Amino acid sequence: MHNFLEFITNLAPNGETALIVRQKPQLKDGELQLHADGAIKCTWPAYLPSQKMRAGEAWYINTASFIIDRFEEGRVSASAANC
Repeated sequence: MHNFLEFITNLAPNGETALIVRQKPQLKDGELQLHADGAIKCTWPAYLPSQKMRAGEAWYINTASFIIDRFEEGRVSASAANC
């Protein structure tokens, strides 16, 4: 995974970065929240590629290159406005 992530990160132009997102299931009172079709509801917080990853977590690489200077107050965000 490390070599692949390094490869993707190096594709971004100078001043831009790839972002990774983690699938984080939504819990309420300790119970998984589900959509009407039974799929688990999740949030997708974004992180810089240097984020530590633990075994068993579901991580994804965004398909965009993000302009670092557009992160408001330095807060990483995978929003379209930051592409």
